[in-house]
Amino acid sequence: MSNRTTIPKVSEQTTQRVGWFLLLMLTLLLAACRNSDDPVTPVGEPADRARLNVVGAGLFRVDARTLATMGWTADDPLTLTMAGETVPFQRVENSLFFYLPEGSQETDYSPENALWFSYGTDGVGTAGASSETPIEQLTAIKRLTGHEEYKPTFDDNPWFWKRLINSEPFEQTIATPGRQAGDVMIDIKLAGLTGTDHRVSVLIGENTVGTLDWTGQERTETTIVYELEAGDNLSFSLTVPDTYGPADQSLIDEIVVSYPSAPVASDALFIGQSEQSGAVQFEGISDPIAWQVGETLVPLAVSDATVSLPANASIVVASRQSAQPVSELFTPTEAISTDGADYVAVVVPSLQQAVQPLLDFHQSQGRSTLLLDPQQLYDHYSDGIVDPLAIRAMLSDAQLSWKTVPTWLLLVGDSTYDPYGYKSEVPESYLPSPFVMTVFGGLTVSDNVIGDIDEDGYPDVAVGRLPARTAEQLTQYITKRIAYSEETDSGDWTNRVVLAADGQEELFRNNSEMMREIVPAYMSSDTLYPEAESDAETMVLPELDKGALIVNYIGHGSVEQWGKDKLLTSQHAVELSNGEKLPFFINMTCLAGLFSHPDQQSLGESLLWAENGGAIATVAPTSLTLPTGQTTLNSELLRSLIEDHTITVGEALDQAKRLVPLSSEHDHDVVATFNLLGDPAIQLLKPNGEGQTVQR
Repeated sequence: MSNRTTIPKVSEQTTQRVGWFLLLMLTLLLAACRNSDDPVTPVGEPADRARLNVVGAGLFRVDARTLATMGWTADDPLTLTMAGETVPFQRVENSLFFYLPEGSQETDYSPENALWFSYGTDGVGTAGASSETPIEQLTAIKRLTGHEEYKPTFDDNPWFWKRLINSEPFEQTIATPGRQAGDVMIDIKLAGLTGTDHRVSVLIGENTVGTLDWTGQERTETTIVYELEAGDNLSFSLTVPDTYGPADQSLIDEIVVSYPSAPVASDALFIGQSEQSGAVQFEGISDPIAWQVGETLVPLAVSDATVSLPANASIVVASRQSAQPVSELFTPTEAISTDGADYVAVVVPSLQQAVQPLLDFHQSQGRSTLLLDPQQLYDHYSDGIVDPLAIRAMLSDAQLSWKTVPTWLLLVGDSTYDPYGYKSEVPESYLPSPFVMTVFGGLTVSDNVIGDIDEDGYPDVAVGRLPARTAEQLTQYITKRIAYSEETDSGDWTNRVVLAADGQEELFRNNSEMMREIVPAYMSSDTLYPEAESDAETMVLPELDKGALIVNYIGHGSVEQWGKDKLLTSQHAVELSNGEKLPFFINMTCLAGLFSHPDQQSLGESLLWAENGGAIATVAPTSLTLPTGQTTLNSELLRSLIEDHTITVGEALDQAKRLVPLSSEHDHDVVATFNLLGDPAIQLLKPNGEGQTVQR
């Protein structure tokens, strides 16, 4: 009996696998050990231009490896620009560093800034004036803000930090390392949330150091100066005096604290001001890089960790190690063909495959189509910056230079009024809609602005949107939409027009009866007028499940429902079982088409995505308007769709809008905020009963 251990024979294939594995591990180890600042051989010929996208403000770094992907090195002649303006950068150890200060954001529609490197001209910044005089005191600045409250009635900036009410004082403690004795300045920006008189007291410790008094839903600001001893922390509070009661509510926008300080950094960053020129070594920053901040950015000289500061300058000094890496550069997107098309679809990348069957269908109907990626439009019309007005610029260009000028524009992707993701995640399918200010609803979105090429308030191109978040939603709708137009025996439901009205007010029923006069004798006009506080669901849903050519609703509404009595809700909409009997929904109400809500799916959207029925398309508003202003739009749209069976829904809506007189801001809001959700090139089915009188 042998005591020897038998060693299994290793196959040649196994040996090769082990060898490849060891080689891979060695390669990864060498890559991990290699410094990103080491010189790297550029790849290919130098590119002429490249885009980089960075989020927010701060210090950014482009290392040698990233530059090499464009065929560049840090020593090459490069210029960096944003929105056409030069952005100075500094070369340090084979990397390029640049700084974007707070407030340099170029768009309301994305936290991303788009910058461009151009090859051939050297745009490196020149260091500011130097001085050897030591500086022992600077002014440090701390900016405190947040984005917890959204108030669309404030158009210049609808996001606020905190709500301030009587029972909940706002208390804040900030680190002030190196703070020296002297005057501390506290700049406070607030806004009134209620229409009452407001008073806010500012306390440091138990001492009231200032008050703010103002009235109504307005912004206010003040600067409070208070002398303090040296210290590494500062505590203060904002309170509403008891005598003002709980009705006095305010919004805190931002608080900026400035204090005399030794050159001491917080988290490897110093933001402040220098009153005199001189040389400074900052405690807490071992490898500084610095800029003078103002109308233009000026890089400041650094030698042996000593920063040379000019006099009377705003400055930022940061550790190079804190820079945010820019890991990817992009060559410009391909040029847009000037051949043009009848039907143009601007589609976010994640939905382009899912939308193709719809484009194929339109091609089969004799319409030429063109699919565009939003980034193509941003690169060519808004300098790479996310901006929905780039789509309008494309349409304007099409009018002048395309062989085929678009009749229809389809936008595929969801929008949000929180594009910075302050409180909700920005959808992957994000395709912004232009922000507009309205009389009653404040800030909202309007695809009408995109189609209004000459900016006269009226649309010039028929625009529709499919605000899908997922490919599954989009496919569900497109399947219904194609089947709708391929219907050969539509049935009696195409003879029906359902007129629904909110029972809360007699005005709504009266306006609905005006619409009834438009419906011809060969069609049935079935009315749904639930009384106030009635069991509306049992009346409305069965009638909608029967199907109709058009459903026209007039009354109160909100994002997710018709009427205060919940005549129809988003939940009801997804449960509709009208199958292929798909109506065109006209929603003469408020907010039912707010496809930009980050957390709620609007009623208009829910009707599109219903699996077993719903709508073929909807016209619905993104804001608040009055019934008096909606009536003309309603009657002209209904008349156009009923009298002309060849017109598409997008063209019918544009035609109706152009008949609304823009005699007031309210009229402008009606035209701007009633958007089409659905394919703008849909033609409604021809009623089966045309030419036959229906008993009503």
